[in-house]
Amino acid sequence: MRPDESLKRFFLLRRKPKRAFLVGGRVVASAISALWIFVAARLLGLDEFADFALGLALAGIAVQVADMGVGIQLPLAFSSSEHDMPAVATRQAFLRRLIGAAFAAPFLVVAFVTVSTSHSVAVASGFAVSSIATSVYGAGYVGLRAAGAYGVETVLEPAGRVLVLAGGAYLASSGWSLSWIAWSYALADLTTLCVVGVVVARRCRVAPAGPRLDRLTWLIAAGPIGMVYWRVDIWLLAALATSVQVALYGSAYRLLDAALLPALVVAQLFPAPFARCPRERRREFVTRWVGGAALILLPFTLVVLAFAEPLLSLLFGEPFVGAANALRLLAIAAPLSAAVFVLTTTLATLDARAYIYAAGIALVVNVIGNMLLLPRFGASGAAAMTVASQAGLVCSEWMLVRRRLRGDGHGETNPHPELATSGHLR
Repeated sequence: MRPDESLKRFFLLRRKPKRAFLVGGRVVASAISALWIFVAARLLGLDEFADFALGLALAGIAVQVADMGVGIQLPLAFSSSEHDMPAVATRQAFLRRLIGAAFAAPFLVVAFVTVSTSHSVAVASGFAVSSIATSVYGAGYVGLRAAGAYGVETVLEPAGRVLVLAGGAYLASSGWSLSWIAWSYALADLTTLCVVGVVVARRCRVAPAGPRLDRLTWLIAAGPIGMVYWRVDIWLLAALATSVQVALYGSAYRLLDAALLPALVVAQLFPAPFARCPRERRREFVTRWVGGAALILLPFTLVVLAFAEPLLSLLFGEPFVGAANALRLLAIAAPLSAAVFVLTTTLATLDARAYIYAAGIALVVNVIGNMLLLPRFGASGAAAMTVASQAGLVCSEWMLVRRRLRGDGHGETNPHPELATSGHLR
C-alpha cells in the first residue's frame, strides 16, 4: 500500500472529504497561532512574554477543567441517535461546559496572580473570560463534528486566530499592556461563541429532542487531570525558577503546541467512529489511529533535532536561542504526545476510571520530577520530565487499552460497562 493510501485510510478522507477540510483548517489555524507567538516574542519583553505563556497555559487547563465529560459523552449520545443533532443532549452539553468554566475561571485568576511576574488581575481576567468562551463554544464544535458538520469549525478556527494575530500585534506594537492583549483573546473567543451558538441553536430548533446526556461519571475528572498533567510544568517553572526560564520554555512549548494541533484534531475526531466500530475490529482501529497520529509529528521531530538553534533565532529572536535544548527534548516528546491524545480518548471512553488512575500516577510523578529538576535545570529540566512522563503514559495507557479491547473481542465483561457501550454513557 502506498503511503498516501495509508494516510487516506487513517483519516478516512476518501469517504469523509469534509473531515479533511477540518484538519486542513486546524493546521492553518495552528500556523496563524504560531505566527502570532513569534510576533509576540519579538514585541514583548521577556517578563511579559513569560506571563503571556503562563496565561495561555492556565487557560488551557481551565478549558479542560470545564469539559465535564462532554468531549466523550456527546459524540456517544449522537451515535445512539437517529437524528442529525439531538437537541436535548446538545443543550445539556452547553450548560455543563458553562457551569464548569464558571467554576474553573477563579482558580485560573488565583494561579496566575500567585506566580506571574506582573501579578496582574486584569491579565488573568482576560484569559479567564477567554477560557469560558472557548469552553462553551467548544461544546458546539463537539456536537457539529458528531453530526458530520465540519464547515463552521473549519472557517472559524483560522478566522479567530487571524483576529487575535491582528489585534494582538497592533496592541503590542503600539505599546499597550499585556492586559489588553489578554482581552483581545477574550473578544475573539466571545465572537466565535456568538457565531457557533447561532448555528447550533438553528440546528437544535428543527431537531427532535433525541436522547439526553447521562449522569456525570468519572469522565468529569478525566480531562482536568490530563490537562493539569500536561500544563503544570510551566506553572511550576514560574514558581520555582526565573521569568527568563519561563519565557524560554514558553517559546519551545508553544512550538510544540502548534505542531500538536493536527494530532489533537485527530483525537477529537476519534470518538464518534470508534463508538461505531465493531468490537472485534477496535484493536486494529486504535492501532491505526495511534500510529497515524504519531506519524504526523515525525517531520517536526526531525526538523527540530537538526535545526533547533537557527529555528529559534529565526522565529523568536536571538534571546530565545537558549531554549534549544528544551525544544529538542520537546520534539522527542511530540510523537509520544500525539499517541497519548488518541490513547487517552480511547481509555477514557472504555474505562474512565482506569484512565484517571493512569493519568493521576503520571501527574504525581511529573510534579515530583519537576520539583526536583526545575530549580537546577530550568526549562531543560521541564522538557526532560515531559519526555519521561509521556513515555511512561504511552506504555501504561497502551497496556490498559489492549487489556480492555481484548475483553471486548472475546466477550468478557468490562468492569465499567456503562463506559464502553456504543451508545451514550450512563
